[in-house]
Amino acid sequence: MKFVLIQKIAKSPKHGKIKFFQLPINDSDRSVILNTLEKIMKKYPHEFLKHHLRKIYVWEYFTLYNLPYSATNHKDIMYLTFDKKTYNKINALQKLEIDFHHELLHILFWKYYKIFNVKQWKSFNGSIKYR
Repeated sequence: MKFVLIQKIAKSPKHGKIKFFQLPINDSDRSVILNTLEKIMKKYPHEFLKHHLRKIYVWEYFTLYNLPYSATNHKDIMYLTFDKKTYNKINALQKLEIDFHHELLHILFWKYYKIFNVKQWKSFNGSIKYR
């Protein structure tokens, strides 16, 4: 999809005071990551994603304020990792999917926090504990 970007160069995006350090994705992994992201995004209506998600950055590794992150977001931009050094390739793809859904939830939560029914949300998630 148009809004998917795999960051390959060493230039970091800037969002306020957030400072990034990242390792780019290897060329050999780009197609498997793009295919996985396309599969993940097919679980959502196209117009829904188009309305709520503008860009996705995927790196092998990144830090914010010198702390390692596997994923985060800022407004309608998602930042994910494909860390096959920590996880094997299959598990890194599974982690990518888990992180995608998790970060999309955060994007929606912050966009609609005034009307988001946390009690109802928790009832759908069984034993999962939120802080």
